[in-house]
Amino acid sequence: MSSQGSSVRRIATALTIATALAAPLAVTAPAAAQTNEAPVFDCAPGFYQVIAGQLARLNPGGGNYEMIGSPSSNYNAIGYRIADGLLYGIRGKELLQIDAAGTVSVVARLPFDGRSYTGDFGDDGRLHVSRGGSDWHAIDVETGESTPMPGLSGKYGVADITNVYGVFYGVSSSGDLMRFDPVAETGTTVAAVSGLPETPTSYGAAWSSAGGNLYVGRNSGEVYQITGYSGSSPVATQVATAPATNSNDGASCSLAPAPVGIVDVDGPIPETEPSTPEAQAAAVAHEQRELETFSFPSAGIADGPSCATGVDEDRMSRVAVNTQHVSTPTVIYSSGDSPSLGDFDVLSGLWSADGAGLEQAHTCGYDYTALLRSQPLDHFVWEATIDGVGGVNHGGLIVNQSSPLTRSGATIIDFADEGRVVRWGFYDDRGYYQMIGSAPIDSSRVGRPVTLTVEVHVAEIQVMVDGALVTEFTSENGGGLVGLVTSRAAATFSNLQLTALPAVEAS
Repeated sequence: MSSQGSSVRRIATALTIATALAAPLAVTAPAAAQTNEAPVFDCAPGFYQVIAGQLARLNPGGGNYEMIGSPSSNYNAIGYRIADGLLYGIRGKELLQIDAAGTVSVVARLPFDGRSYTGDFGDDGRLHVSRGGSDWHAIDVETGESTPMPGLSGKYGVADITNVYGVFYGVSSSGDLMRFDPVAETGTTVAAVSGLPETPTSYGAAWSSAGGNLYVGRNSGEVYQITGYSGSSPVATQVATAPATNSNDGASCSLAPAPVGIVDVDGPIPETEPSTPEAQAAAVAHEQRELETFSFPSAGIADGPSCATGVDEDRMSRVAVNTQHVSTPTVIYSSGDSPSLGDFDVLSGLWSADGAGLEQAHTCGYDYTALLRSQPLDHFVWEATIDGVGGVNHGGLIVNQSSPLTRSGATIIDFADEGRVVRWGFYDDRGYYQMIGSAPIDSSRVGRPVTLTVEVHVAEIQVMVDGALVTEFTSENGGGLVGLVTSRAAATFSNLQLTALPAVEAS
C-alpha cells in the first residue's frame, strides 16, 4: 500500500480508463451467454467452490456455503471465464461448462488424459489446467483445442491456482507459495508462507479479486489472504472460516471485489500492476470504493465517536493465531528515521507519514488503529517513541491482536489524562475496552516525546516508559499482531521496532 497522496494522484490519472470500462464490469448477462440462454454468473463478489461435484458459494459472514444447483459427478480445475460469465472445469477427459444454476454440460472431449484438478483462466483467455502443476495444458474452451505447456509443468504439489494480473499463484500442501508465469512459461517455488499452520494439508481453493488480491482456502476450513506474494516473503492472514472440505476447487471473477465479510488486509492499492485494461479499471474502481475507509473512516474498530458518525457495535470474536518462532533475538521491523505508512494496515483514523514519523490526525474518537504488516509473534518486544501533537499525548501500542478483522482479545497500552498516565487493558470478546490498571509517569516527561516499550512472552507482559519498568501483568490472550493507537488526540510515532525473542518465560 502506498501513501494516500499517491493513491489520489493515481486515481485521477486512471479515472478516464475506469469510466470507459465501467460498463463491462457491471454486465450481468454477456452476449455469448445470452445466445446459449444459460444463466450466467455476474462478475460480482463471490468465491465459488466445487466440492465433490456440488457447486457452492462461500458465505464469509456465516462461515458456511450456499449450494448452487444439484450435485453432479465429481469435477475439478474450475475457472471463471470473464468473456461469457460461465465456469469451466474438467472431469476426466471431458471439458465442462457450468452455468449459474449449477447445471453441468459437456462441451468438448480433451485430446489428453485429463484428471486435472488445478485450474484457472489466464489473460490469454484459455483455461490452464494441470495435476498439481504436472501435465500442464492451456485449453481454448470454444474449440476444445489443447496446448501442452511443458515449461510450466512440474511436481509442485499445488491443489489450485488463481490468476493475479496475468500470473498464476497457488499454495502447496507444505505451505509454500508457487508462482507460474504463462508468458515466460516458468514455475517457481517462491517461499514458505508465514502465518500458515505447520501441519501439511491441501489448499484446494484459490481466488483473486479486484485490486490484485490473492486468497486461498485450506481444506481444514480456513480462508487466508496472501500478501507479499510478489516478493520473497509472503504472509498469510486468516480472513474467514468455512466447513472443512476434501475434493474441491475454487473460482472467482478477478475483476470483482472480494465477498462482503472479507477484509482487504493490505488496503485498496494493488500489490502488483494490473495486466489488462479491464483489470486496471477494476483496480481503480476498487481503490475509489475503499480509499475513503482509509482517509475518513467511521468508528472503524473504535468504540467511541469518530470524526464521522459512529456507533458502538459488537465485534467478531478473536480468531486463531499461528505464530512464528525464533531461536535468537531477531529484528522483524525497524522504521529507522522515516517510517512508511505502507508498512501498516490502517484500520481507522487519518494516518500519514511525513518522513519523521507516522501521524494520526483525528482528535475526536477512540482507538484509531494501524496494524504493522508482519507475521504474528508470541515472544517479542514492540517499541515506539510517541509524541502528542500539541503536547497532549494519548498515543499507545497494541499487542496480541489476532487479525485485522477484529480487535477482540487484543491488549492495549497507552497514555491517558493528557499524557500524565500510562494505562493497560484489553478488548473483551465483543471488542469493548476493559482497563486493567494505570500508573502516573514522571512529570518531567509530560508534554514531551516518550518511548513506550512492551515486552511480551505469550500472555506475560512488561511495560517500560523511557526504559523504566512501570508494570508487569498477564493479558487475556497471548500471541498475535502489533500496532499503533491513539484516542481523543493526534500523535506521532517514530523509532518503531519489533524484535522477535526466543521462547522463554517472562522475567
